[in-house]
Amino acid sequence: MMVKYEELVQKYAELDMQKEEEIAHLKHELSKMMEKFEKLLKKDCELNTQNNKRLHDKEEITYLEQEQESKATVKKNSETVTENAKCLHKKEDEIDHLNHQLTKVKLKE
Repeated sequence: MMVKYEELVQKYAELDMQKEEEIAHLKHELSKMMEKFEKLLKKDCELNTQNNKRLHDKEEITYLEQEQESKATVKKNSETVTENAKCLHKKEDEIDHLNHQLTKVKLKE
């Protein structure tokens, strides 16, 4: 009976050692997984930061394009107003000339 008890104690000690080794192995694997997770999390943060920067850059580009288009429109409208003013001035000169001729004709009559 004593032999069996010693065998059981020996077997229990072996199983306990195996369990401790397995726990140590699992802790090591868990540490490696946590390191990988931290690296992935860091990479994810970097990618999110880059993505946000790109979105901001796109918004900035869109704003600058719209501003450039607005400036071009204002310039075009300004040129159109200048042309219209020249035409109006020319027509006013023609009207003045015709009025002057009309006055001459009336005076001759």
